[in-house]
Amino acid sequence: MPNSALLMVEFQNEWLSPQGKLKERFADQDLLATALKNAKTAFDHAHAIHMPVIHTAMGFSSNYAELGQTDFGLRGKIPKAQTWQDSGQGIHETFKPQAEDYVIANKKGGSAFAHTDLDLYLRTHDIKRLYLAGFALHVCILATAWSAHDLGYEVVILEDAVAAFNKQQQKFVLKELVHHFGHMETVKQFVFDCK
Repeated sequence: MPNSALLMVEFQNEWLSPQGKLKERFADQDLLATALKNAKTAFDHAHAIHMPVIHTAMGFSSNYAELGQTDFGLRGKIPKAQTWQDSGQGIHETFKPQAEDYVIANKKGGSAFAHTDLDLYLRTHDIKRLYLAGFALHVCILATAWSAHDLGYEVVILEDAVAAFNKQQQKFVLKELVHHFGHMETVKQFVFDCK
């Protein structure tokens, strides 16, 4: 599909490795396993058809100075949890970036656009449609979709390649929120449509 890219949001060790501090947040491990399997299919297919693949990864300095001194939202919770440090920042080996992929490291907010050059990269490469896969659906995927929509991009969430922490969150976001910012399709549809 011309003018399109696959955006891989936070396929990082903090979520996915056995030592990851946030892996346990996924109350429904089957939902996570399904998302990972389908995301790998989308990842491999995008490479096979030479669609641009972009990775966004959360990461902070050791003292979290970027977040300031606060106790609210992610800016308060991340330092308390001591997440997104050292190996937790790394992209999981299953989704290791290829040489042609674009990697945005040290994302500082929920949205992949927050404090990154993602918008500049997309405009420079004339990308108009973004397919989203990753974690967590109800936070970073939703925030990214919202930002992308507001910046004028067409947003497609790969509904079976994203995971919230549980099925209730997943169902609510997909049914009640996504249509405000874009639309959804399965990875099977993605593979069929993008050849």
